[in-house]
Amino acid sequence: GGANVRVFGQNTFGKGLIQDLYALPGGCGLRISTGMYADRQGRAIHNVGIAPDAAIDPKADALQAALQYLKSI
Repeated sequence: GGANVRVFGQNTFGKGLIQDLYALPGGCGLRISTGMYADRQGRAIHNVGIAPDAAIDPKADALQAALQYLKSI
């Protein structure tokens, strides 16, 4: 799924790890990476982010741009 999805806006930050935190005795903890988020092609997005299909200036209204696109199809 997601092949018909379009992304509007700016490149995302690139936080793509799924982590679990376990409390240990003595107030310590253990954080383990248990998965990674991927883009539509299955590539990991960690430290890369997701590039939009339609880049929108940060000062512009991405929602309005997306609505305009939907009206055009």
